[in-house]
Amino acid sequence: MRLKPSNLDGRTLVDVQQIIPLPEANEYQIQLREKKQQEWKARSQKWDEPAFMQELEKNTGPTLVELAKDIHRWISPIVDEVTWGQTRGRMIPTIYQKGARHQLFVIRSDENTAVRFAYLQTKPPFDTESVMDELLRKMNDIPGLSFTQDAVGKKPAFPLQLLAASGLWRNSRQPSSG
Repeated sequence: MRLKPSNLDGRTLVDVQQIIPLPEANEYQIQLREKKQQEWKARSQKWDEPAFMQELEKNTGPTLVELAKDIHRWISPIVDEVTWGQTRGRMIPTIYQKGARHQLFVIRSDENTAVRFAYLQTKPPFDTESVMDELLRKMNDIPGLSFTQDAVGKKPAFPLQLLAASGLWRNSRQPSSG
């Protein structure tokens, strides 16, 4: 505490101020606590398709929700499962092959879409350099996307909007050939 005496009309007044912790520190502690509570709530949320689509719409709008639904309808018959994330809303198409789990890509509820090169390259058939080079080439065929070779060891992301803007998903709601 800081005590600051002052004289007012012959009377001594004392101004008492809290020094430690600073009032700002108390507010900061409250903000940290609230952030941790929000993170805990997000981690404990059970994500499913409706919750994911609702969060995606909140973050991006209805156009990208329709695109995500189209991608889900297209990919569901050709993968073993689509999961929706545990800590954050994510659409993750997964294939199981010879005991290996291949998570092909992730569409996050913030609209970022990540290609899981880092995981794929450790499992057949993606552990072959030529297969990964072909995948990288096909990804770079998307207008506006240009991953460098070092992306192969990472999980590079791009906005889902890029697929809508590129025309890869046409009015017929089918992926273009190629």
